[in-house]
Amino acid sequence: MIVDELKPDIIAPGHGPVCGLEGVTEMKAYLEYVEKESRIFFDNGYTSNQAARKTDLGPYADWLCPERIYLNVERAYREFRGETFDKPWDQAETFDEILGVAKSRSMTPTF
Repeated sequence: MIVDELKPDIIAPGHGPVCGLEGVTEMKAYLEYVEKESRIFFDNGYTSNQAARKTDLGPYADWLCPERIYLNVERAYREFRGETFDKPWDQAETFDEILGVAKSRSMTPTF
């Protein structure tokens, strides 16, 4: 990753707290985990909303807004289907899916 080569002491991401390289490393691990888990569900015929409800959040269960895993699973599914990165999202449907994930996991959603 380019940020590794730059070796900054402080990173101010667009979302989340100010961090160092450890924050970038942790986020990369999370996204790789979601991609790996999503691929398993995708290859077994699950929809993205089913996968988001069934994916074990593992070490990421205590992160803020874990119900938003739906967004990352859906993004992975779009890549698996070969869709363009800029395909529009149906915002109402997306928030309904996030709410559904939260309810299925007995969480209070954060919007």
